[in-house]
Amino acid sequence: MHTLTIQLPPKIVSLVNDTAIDNFGRIASGRENEADGGQVELAGLKAKELFLNTPSDLQMADCCLSGIWLLHGFLDDSHAISQSVATREGSYWHGIMHRLEKDFWNSKYWYRKVGNHPVIQELADNHSGFPEGFVDATESAFANGGDPTVAALAKEEWVRLFEYCYESALR
Repeated sequence: MHTLTIQLPPKIVSLVNDTAIDNFGRIASGRENEADGGQVELAGLKAKELFLNTPSDLQMADCCLSGIWLLHGFLDDSHAISQSVATREGSYWHGIMHRLEKDFWNSKYWYRKVGNHPVIQELADNHSGFPEGFVDATESAFANGGDPTVAALAKEEWVRLFEYCYESALR
């Protein structure tokens, strides 16, 4: 599953689409290290603008915004948001960000802080050793110029966590 199943407002459809998710897979597997140029569209975007209806959980909405910055390779911008969200989901985005910046030990620390999360459980059920083994596989992919398996799992993880946060923001 790499395609979003949630309905997004027209304003952000160009930011969160299959092309952006595929590009994220390349970034997340070490085949691409550049931000993709979406910063102009992201600049000034508020978490509330990501939704068709007003979110009831603004921390989850912030997590979605952090995820979109991460999707486009802007690690510092994503980090500033995820670090300010004191929830499991904020820690989760924080862990992904550190994995992408090649701070693998720190990434594992943040994954441990997340604990037993439904998205981690779903992925662990289908991918042995997730999440710590996935961090190790990512480290190897970065060292060896990329890995399609890592790219696919990174995309799946991003989609599942984004959808979880998005739906939770609206509950």
